Amino acid sequence: MSPTVLCYALSDARYAAIAALCRAQGCTPRRVAEVDYARPIGALLGFPVGSRQGGGAVAEEMLVLCGFTPDKLDSFLAAFPSGGVPSVALKAVLTPSNATWTAGELCAELLRERQAMDR
Repeated sequence: MSPTVLCYALSDARYAAIAALCRAQGCTPRRVAEVDYARPIGALLGFPVGSRQGGGAVAEEMLVLCGFTPDKLDSFLAAFPSGGVPSVALKAVLTPSNATWTAGELCAELLRERQAMDR
């Protein structure tokens, strides 16, 4: 699988800027429709993680990165400031654990982690 970036809750302008950055970095951007926020993240990428549905809102912009090598991940993240694109605060790498989570569940966890770091 080529590196893929799932994009949640981005405005049209923000998605366009991040999609251009993705393409320049050799990644595939994928805007996730709100109707798919309740599906497991891994299922959106074709992984066999079941078909459960869950709730929870995506409270702010979020990116989920899948299929990145460590070097590719570093390059992609470094490209935000050098490309003039403001970074997205909530970012996660797809793992076997969070592949079964919905976007709302992942967003809630990332917000909890950010709050704990701010203390």
